[in-house]
Amino acid sequence: MTTQQLRKTIIISSLIIALSVSAVGGYWYYTNGSVSEAAAVSSSASTEVDTDDGEEGIDWDSLPTTNVTLGSETVSITAAGTYILSGTGSAGVTVNTDGNVRIILNGATIKSTTGAAIYVENAENTLIQLADGTENTVEDASTRADDTIDGAIYSSDDLVIEGTGSLTVNAQFADGIVSKDDLKITGGTISVSAVDDGVRGTDSVYVTGGTITIDAAGDGIKATNETDATKGYIYIAGGTITIDAGDDAVAAVSKIVVDSGTLTVNSSVEGIEATNVTINGGEVTVNASD
Repeated sequence: MTTQQLRKTIIISSLIIALSVSAVGGYWYYTNGSVSEAAAVSSSASTEVDTDDGEEGIDWDSLPTTNVTLGSETVSITAAGTYILSGTGSAGVTVNTDGNVRIILNGATIKSTTGAAIYVENAENTLIQLADGTENTVEDASTRADDTIDGAIYSSDDLVIEGTGSLTVNAQFADGIVSKDDLKITGGTISVSAVDDGVRGTDSVYVTGGTITIDAAGDGIKATNETDATKGYIYIAGGTITIDAGDDAVAAVSKIVVDSGTLTVNSSVEGIEATNVTINGGEVTVNASD
């Protein structure tokens, strides 16, 4: 088998393809002027996704605001509100409240020496906003007492990342950005380097904007809920995403839907893998070795 045959490239623009595969998933690719797939193409695959988790109606500006200068002590957020973080910290940020929390990174560098850089233990909704024109960095410790908190940014509840600033995530323990519920990215220039997975949401990963670059030893973007057939999906409706992955570039348990945006996979083992894959628009380019 030649090198060219091993290199499988998807270049698809404004197409609708629904791919139904077995429970273990599959892959598809565009090569030599025809579509090849690991299972039969089906037009009946469901492309509906639930993107409303309730946070759209929150008046974030009505929350009380606290300015925080980072230092050597942990920043513990225990009440609903907006928290503007600036400076350099070495002890991480924790969130534990029943209310809504907005964290504005305003030229912040958070390098935890004990665990996750930002750990949302509990919150109704958490919004991380990247302040306009700022550069922000989060980095977690390579070891920790609780290895289930396995992200540099880790949220037990819904997490939204937005804004027009930049965010660099260095994940030294496992994953880069993790939500145990729904994870949405609507803006920002985000660069993730991870020793395992780059971006992971349990129920869903939803991208509508921003410029996202992922370099992950494991999977690039993944959704992992295996117990609810309506969850475990990835929805891309905008933004520019570039991925280098040591395993799957984009992987979901149930389905992957691309409506618009640009998705480029420079390297991966299996490029796009899910029970159903639907591309309604945008530009998708995938290089996969398997």
